Amino acid sequence: MKEGWTYKKIGDVFKTYAGGTPSKSNKANYENGSIPWIRSGEVCKKYITESELFISEEGLKNSSAKYYPINTVLIAMYGATAAQCGILKFEATSNQAVCGILPREGISPEFVYAYFTYIKEYLAAQAQGGAQPNISQEKVKKVLFPCIPHSEQLSIVAHLDAAFAHIDALKANAVRETTGCMVACFTREET
Repeated sequence: MKEGWTYKKIGDVFKTYAGGTPSKSNKANYENGSIPWIRSGEVCKKYITESELFISEEGLKNSSAKYYPINTVLIAMYGATAAQCGILKFEATSNQAVCGILPREGISPEFVYAYFTYIKEYLAAQAQGGAQPNISQEKVKKVLFPCIPHSEQLSIVAHLDAAFAHIDALKANAVRETTGCMVACFTREET
């Protein structure tokens, strides 16, 4: 990162919390549920726009799950998905395998996402445990975060978005060229 930037622990800059899982033995926690409930495996793309599962109002009351507001950056904390992140684009809850970094005025959620994507391997290396290594919310809170002006955050995000758009275009072009070459080769063999 850039020399001269100041860093503070995530826990000193943001509010964070992890979700919870209502008891599965009480069907009322899930039946006719309308509250989106995110699992760590769903934290796998930049923008999280839907949930596969839902819990009921009773499930929300009977667990440590809480609502995350729009633009919360979610960090997967367990197993193979540990350290993956995404930006929540609707209000939702999650299980305990997800840590939410709540939005804060003056800090771009896309910048937080970009930073956690940048440190993903470092954070994943912090996972501990046997069959399903995990990162704790306490470890997420201790991550040092660059505290820079909002305008600089937006500039960094714009540069990254442009770079990734260029990479996506190059990949699409390579696929088209490869497909075109394969079609040409097969066409020649048939004649």
